[in-house]
Amino acid sequence: MGRADGAFRLRQTTLINILGGLDKLTSGRVIVDGVDLAKLSESEMVRYRAEKVGFVFQQFHRVPYLTAVENVYARAVFSQRNG
Repeated sequence: MGRADGAFRLRQTTLINILGGLDKLTSGRVIVDGVDLAKLSESEMVRYRAEKVGFVFQQFHRVPYLTAVENVYARAVFSQRNG
């Protein structure tokens, strides 16, 4: 991987993290579905992540003994219980 490729991947990861509500902006605004993410409280951000975005992690945040489909299903079940 060249230097330019690494910089692109870093920017791409940062953008995905900001859109997903995992990282906060240091400047500017991000509007998703009419909502300014910078103005959300922590509890509102948790709800935004639960209802509006989803991540499929390649190695982390999964139950290791479940299949990929079972992990997605488990997440959906827990979201219904907490929603």
